[in-house]
Amino acid sequence: MLGGTQSITLQGEQIDALAASIPDLDEWKAPSVPRMPELVLGSSLPDDVDGLPVLGIEEQTLEPMGFKLDRPFMIAGGGGSGRSQTLVAMSHAIHRAHPKRPQVLITLRHSDIGERGQFKHIGQGADDIEKVLGKIGPDLEKPAKDDKQYIIFIEAISDFGGTAVDATVLNAIKNAKRAGHMVVGESETSAWMSGMVLNEVK
Repeated sequence: MLGGTQSITLQGEQIDALAASIPDLDEWKAPSVPRMPELVLGSSLPDDVDGLPVLGIEEQTLEPMGFKLDRPFMIAGGGGSGRSQTLVAMSHAIHRAHPKRPQVLITLRHSDIGERGQFKHIGQGADDIEKVLGKIGPDLEKPAKDDKQYIIFIEAISDFGGTAVDATVLNAIKNAKRAGHMVVGESETSAWMSGMVLNEVK
């Protein structure tokens, strides 16, 4: 027992004295532990990490982290959780890393996401969706290589189910996945439970 006493006060004094007697050497100092910042500005991130788009930082190293474009991606969350903003942020991140890679927005809603993202093709409403997917359909059957890879964003994917364009959207998703194109679906968490179009993205 330091100081030979059970008194907490005296033990504290002995500990302070011991600490003061130890040389202040750099090699004895513990490295600081980095903390996750409350806000990470997009302008502080690189355009890519090893060719991958960057959307944020890794929670342990706090280094910029890329995300892959070779598999379907689900954006889920409750109302007001930022799903739409995440979709737009992904669009911009992909555009920064691969500006020539065509992005497509498919939605049955009258939203402003098409104006906020980096979309080459926008299918808004059933008629537009038929036209857009009819136009790019042949390309979705071709291998997704480099800038020939399509990134298809589907806003509120749970809206599909019993619509006139379900078959067209479902066929496009299947062909896109088979050829290596990326499909990103967005919807509330509770809506990801079932549905033919939803199940193709999950």
